[in-house]
Amino acid sequence: MKTILLDMDGVLLDSEMVRLAYIRRFLKQQGIEVQAEALLDLSGVSNRDAARRLARRFELPLSAAACQRALARTCRGLYLEAEGLRPFPGLEHFLRTVKERGAKTGLVSSTQCREVLDALNRFSLLPLFDVVLGGESAPRRKPAPYLHAARFLRARPEDCMVVEDSPPGILAGKRAGMFVVGLTAGSLPQAVSLADATAADYGQLLRLALQWLSEQSGFGA
Repeated sequence: MKTILLDMDGVLLDSEMVRLAYIRRFLKQQGIEVQAEALLDLSGVSNRDAARRLARRFELPLSAAACQRALARTCRGLYLEAEGLRPFPGLEHFLRTVKERGAKTGLVSSTQCREVLDALNRFSLLPLFDVVLGGESAPRRKPAPYLHAARFLRARPEDCMVVEDSPPGILAGKRAGMFVVGLTAGSLPQAVSLADATAADYGQLLRLALQWLSEQSGFGA
């Protein structure tokens, strides 16, 4: 079964700069003022890992667990109400088209499940996915969730395409043995040179996906 697996932040939603603004708000609550540029390495990193990094980097007087809880409280509501948060143009057309070609679709995110569902329901995207995995859905970090999603959909890793926007996500897809496309459509484009292919927007991504599907057995051009 040919399967396309997508990350959420920076792939479905142009959310990376919005999320960094919430992280800056959290730091301000701790008495620390920083520019977004100083937090760019947190793009593509789960809130759990981001909290650990922030606690160490800024020597916060909080344990890693307490820092994670405080960051989660600050970021709560981001996917429900943040202004400026929106899906990328062409996303819905992309999902509907590849599904019409017989591909399965999955969302695989390190963001917590509740927040993933908040975002998908806010933008009416949930029915377009055959499986949705949030941060608690698999026992380990990526690439384990990609492999978990593939098993759920009865797909071999070599029959899966992963769409990611960050170096950690791209490496995770590669380690899973999947074909990886680096998407650079967001307001915070990142290095995607390690991907098997790149796309600047969903128009390019759709052309790549249709070509990839046509090259697999059982799919027409």
